[in-house]
Amino acid sequence: MSGGAKTTGEKFNRLVEIMATLRGPNGCPWDKQQDFNSLKPMLVEEVYEVLEAIENSDFDGMAEELGDLLLHVRAAVTRSRDTLFRELFFLRIGVPGTK
Repeated sequence: MSGGAKTTGEKFNRLVEIMATLRGPNGCPWDKQQDFNSLKPMLVEEVYEVLEAIENSDFDGMAEELGDLLLHVRAAVTRSRDTLFRELFFLRIGVPGTK
């Protein structure tokens, strides 16, 4: 996207593009090796970090940790081989302006 993403949907689509690049042929070897089981400990860790930020009323930290959690959720959805699952997931969460 030239000119940078502006809307929430555009920003989310940019995230999708970045993650596709990471998983692509010339992408990050570590990202390509991850599967649902390898993501479980990272998801749990991010949830605890979100809860800690909430407990401390750390709103900047909460935004950062929720972003990290979203990244891991997106990674898990990306790893799904079931296109229908991915499409239904994004329809259900209803991110405005996403493809």
